[in-house]
Amino acid sequence: MGWLVWNRTVTPTGTEGRRPHGTVEISMDPADSTPLKSGQMDRKRKMIETFWIFWAIMLVGFTNAILGPTVVSLLSVTNSPISYINWIFVLQGLGFILGILGAAMLTRVVIAPVILSASIFFASFVNAALPWMRSFPALGGFVFTQFLLKGIVDYGAMYLCGLLWPRDNDVPFQFISVGVGLAAFIAPFFAYPVLSKEAFSETNHGISGGASTLQCETPSDSLLGNASLTANLFPAQCMAQPTNVDNIYIPFLIIAVVMLPPGVAFGHYAVSDNKPEETTSNASYDALPEFESEEGLLKKRTNFLYWLVLCLLMVFYVPYGGVLITFSHLLAAFGMKSQLHLSASTMALMTSVYWGCFLLGRLLNTLFSTYLNQFVINLCNFVGLFVSIFILVFLAGESEPALWVGTALMSLFNSGFLPGVMTWIGSYVSLEGNAICLSLVGVAIGELFIPFLAGYAFNIFGSMSLMYMVLGMSIFEFAVFVILCIIVCAKLKDKDGGGKIAQSQYDAISLTNEH
Repeated sequence: MGWLVWNRTVTPTGTEGRRPHGTVEISMDPADSTPLKSGQMDRKRKMIETFWIFWAIMLVGFTNAILGPTVVSLLSVTNSPISYINWIFVLQGLGFILGILGAAMLTRVVIAPVILSASIFFASFVNAALPWMRSFPALGGFVFTQFLLKGIVDYGAMYLCGLLWPRDNDVPFQFISVGVGLAAFIAPFFAYPVLSKEAFSETNHGISGGASTLQCETPSDSLLGNASLTANLFPAQCMAQPTNVDNIYIPFLIIAVVMLPPGVAFGHYAVSDNKPEETTSNASYDALPEFESEEGLLKKRTNFLYWLVLCLLMVFYVPYGGVLITFSHLLAAFGMKSQLHLSASTMALMTSVYWGCFLLGRLLNTLFSTYLNQFVINLCNFVGLFVSIFILVFLAGESEPALWVGTALMSLFNSGFLPGVMTWIGSYVSLEGNAICLSLVGVAIGELFIPFLAGYAFNIFGSMSLMYMVLGMSIFEFAVFVILCIIVCAKLKDKDGGGKIAQSQYDAISLTNEH
């Protein structure tokens, strides 16, 4: 039978009298090598593997969404003060960044399916064991490991997608990103049966919150809210007291089981692609080659502009990651502390709408990317984003319908920038390890610092500081995008089509018996 080989040699397409690159050879008999039509079998394999990447990257969405509604309950079983959420956020951010950097180094020596399979299996174990921790150091260690593995899987999935689809990769990257949104949307429903048995309500000595209660020294110290709020909104003397945490392990166990199939699938790929008779080295899944445009400015890692574009891409994703997480964490507090004085149940529903529109936005971006240029899609997303922010800044503080509409639109239009801007830049700087790593590091930096700072601003300057923060971060994000456009137009665009890599520069994946 045939074996999968990733050819890294850059040569022109085949000429008369020899088999073109990408020709598929497959036979049940190793001695037989009848050529099939180019791109026939390798495309089927790539599409199947892309589906498993979609499933694998759902771990990122589950990890993002499950801890928010359950963190108070997790702290309650460790008898920890609610202010320890600060440390949870710090451990999340550090784990995510180190996971991305670690994965970038691992891909230099280990093929991507091995990394994904091992990380997913380990993540399933961590998710199953995390709710059983009975001390904060143990809980913190498992949370750190959980987000470390999130970073490894996030990078590994995007890295492998870039290898599978080295050109015309807008749709594949948009497709796998839908997995993150889908998981983030459904994860709270795993926790709902556990956390919804008691409604949120103010008490004389604290706040009742689903599976646990926040006990504070005085009623004035308490803030009606949910577990996804940053620690700055809770005083240090508030304690998370358990009221019903017997079943808190259920949502984590569900996630652990749901993530097993892609671990098995990539384990199969890792074994089959590393058989001695099928491939000679880990170069089968090695990084993409470098290319140059006619002007010699593209794809050169030693070129200043190459690294300038990648650094700007990282800076672009800092406010993106910060706004995405900060808004979801503080939305409930905004609705309850603003002049609207909305109930906790209403804000919980609004938060679900926020993540639902995030999923819808990624689905629409995937659909439109098959018909429109990615640059045009990014511009439309920015227009919609600023319209939604205008509604949030000027109307949402006094109008509940405006808050609903602004929240839905902001999530809808903000969802497409990852990977939308990254794949657009991929037309000029190849989407290999450096670009993916720096993009995700930017997201991780934003998730680490901006929610922490926004929580303090929320506590000091009031609820509208959230909307002003979103406006400021979005303006900064757009400014970086404009700078990227200027650099691309002035320095990187060649005369024949905007620096797009010629399709003939890529070797297609081949099924061959030569090894």
